[in-house]
Amino acid sequence: MPDIGVDVKYLSSRWVWAALLILVLVVVGNLLVGRSRVESAGGTGIVELAFTATLSTSNGQPVSSQYQRVLLNVMSVRLNTSTDLSLSDTDPSWITIPLPAAMPSNIPTQFINTSLNFGSSGTLLTAPLSILQLDLMPLQNLPVFFNFAKVPGETYGQIELVLDSTTPGYAVPLCPQSASAGEGCITYPAVLASSSGLRVLFANSGYAVPTGSVQPLVVNLAVTVGTPPGADPNITGVSINPVITPQGNTLPGTSTPYIPALGQVTGAVANFDLSTTTVTAEYAGTNQIVATTRLQPDGTFLLNLPAPAAPDTTLYDFYVSGSGAYVVKSRVAVSQGACPPCSQGTCPSCNLGTLMVPGSTFGSLSGTVADACNGIGVEAATLKLLVPDTTAKGGAATCDPTGGPPAIPSNCVTVATAATDDLGHYPLPGTPFTNIPVSPPPGVSYYNLDINAAGFNTALPQVASGLSCPASRFPNSCSFNLDHGYLTGAVQISGPNETGNPMDAMVMAEDSGTNNIENLTLAAIAGGSASGTFTISVPDAAPSSDAIPVRNFDLFASVQDLFQGSPQPSSGQLIGTVASVGAPSADCTTISIPALSPMDCAGLGSVYGIVGSMTNPANPSTTSVRLSKNGVQIMETEPNSIVVAPNDNGEGYYNFCAPSDSYLLTRYESGIAQSSSSETITLAKPLIIGSPCASICQDGNPKGTCLLCQPEKAPTLP
Repeated sequence: MPDIGVDVKYLSSRWVWAALLILVLVVVGNLLVGRSRVESAGGTGIVELAFTATLSTSNGQPVSSQYQRVLLNVMSVRLNTSTDLSLSDTDPSWITIPLPAAMPSNIPTQFINTSLNFGSSGTLLTAPLSILQLDLMPLQNLPVFFNFAKVPGETYGQIELVLDSTTPGYAVPLCPQSASAGEGCITYPAVLASSSGLRVLFANSGYAVPTGSVQPLVVNLAVTVGTPPGADPNITGVSINPVITPQGNTLPGTSTPYIPALGQVTGAVANFDLSTTTVTAEYAGTNQIVATTRLQPDGTFLLNLPAPAAPDTTLYDFYVSGSGAYVVKSRVAVSQGACPPCSQGTCPSCNLGTLMVPGSTFGSLSGTVADACNGIGVEAATLKLLVPDTTAKGGAATCDPTGGPPAIPSNCVTVATAATDDLGHYPLPGTPFTNIPVSPPPGVSYYNLDINAAGFNTALPQVASGLSCPASRFPNSCSFNLDHGYLTGAVQISGPNETGNPMDAMVMAEDSGTNNIENLTLAAIAGGSASGTFTISVPDAAPSSDAIPVRNFDLFASVQDLFQGSPQPSSGQLIGTVASVGAPSADCTTISIPALSPMDCAGLGSVYGIVGSMTNPANPSTTSVRLSKNGVQIMETEPNSIVVAPNDNGEGYYNFCAPSDSYLLTRYESGIAQSSSSETITLAKPLIIGSPCASICQDGNPKGTCLLCQPEKAPTLP
């Protein structure tokens, strides 16, 4: 299963700018999102568009050994019934599949470095999009949905990928192998070597969308990336040559048709309302909706979902809603390919069987979420309604936290999500919380409401039949307090800040020994000073009975750096850390913690490595590598970003950009550390070069010189 399902608590709307920099898209799919400009008298169908990617370099080296990221700035995808590739871009017959209406929540991101990204899973944010930056690295392993759109029911002759005309994409090279090169680990504009591959014909008789149908359309993005830049981004860019291949067409340079496979999940629903009943798929253990579908007239359904090739799988949760009580299925393993039919009474796991919807009337959940310390409403708290899958073998009968440390049982499925407004009220208009079955499913005594917000203990109060809340602060509502305490500490540099400007550090607190970030705050080191203080709200160790305690925290801090005036995803300042600081002992209490390690300017470094072996092969769906410093986890490879070696020897490629420092690299499988697969690494010190030059940071270097980062090869993580 991809490491996608780890929750990171909701961060309020002031972090929307950060969400726009999240570079991997998994679309929250509502089946009728997006309308074309042209309607057909013959009716419409729905196109379900997904992307895969194939990356290569012009010099034949593995792309992961030279580039950390390769991105396309996607504006839209267009279809046309014409087979004339010279058709004008302004012709009114083009049918547009637009960008998704908003950034989906809980998007997987790569690193926890600097203030740009906040953990191994994305922050729960949404924001309108005008350009989608699509990171191609993870798309080499797993298809991702772009959008769903209603289009005229016709046969289409050609397809076009529309990129931003000013900057079609970006690339982040690793540190260069020689001094006569541009700085590494910073963002360069991409330059199109050719645009001819962005518009192609559909093969054979075209791409047919019958009226009333839902048609998958998977497009491969084959991008050849040029040699790493020989100068800085104000002088040069990185050449890219993208070629699109829709399903059924021949892959460039081969005679092989591109026949991608999504994972099919089938089933049927009994006791349904054709106009309201839907089946929804989420990544297991999350509220991240991947796809939603309505039923066929006979009650059957089919979902096409991103999945790896067998024997690897991605785990999904499913729920039926809209016509009665919820029906849920948890942790269903899905692989690429069609779902085979049942045979002799035995059905494959991808066939959910017949799901009987129990009868129920509907109501709504509403109330407030407040800070237990001051009674003020908590803005942007996330509320998730949980239902246990009582058919799961060994599964819990409720979603009350169990185990040590307490955790939500793995067979619990999120069936509705809401968020609070700036006064702590919920639900917002038009959310699923306004249409909830008043009766839990048979065998389920009560719902649980998973309430979390950045810096607070997660609470899991019960919601009884009839949608009453026994633990509510007020009668006739579901209103709750969230517990928390405070940590106070300091960030520091070795000498006075002589930059002439305040140095802002993003401080992040995570559960000790994990990459689960609980909250973040800013600390400023004023000009002439060597330190700056902060206070951060965090969960406490002894909250109320329906909340989950946290007893120990690690903290790290990173400074946002500029290169030639542009913010960069990687920092040249050392990452400040402090491990195992404890936790506030009770609600509203404060503890002082040691200062984080110094964050002096060290310059950038990069590391490229191999994970896996023939006897213990890397699996992009489950394998990740984490980078830690002083016992604090700092960075993690993206889900599905491990690139498997082409010679099928079990090896996979990965890389990191980080300040020049000493770290520990550890292999993880499905989120579990592999104790025998860990190596220390010291990133090479940058070269000092003379002017004219540019540098990620210059503190402590002789005037007029710059730092040029250097690459490092890591020992294999078997």
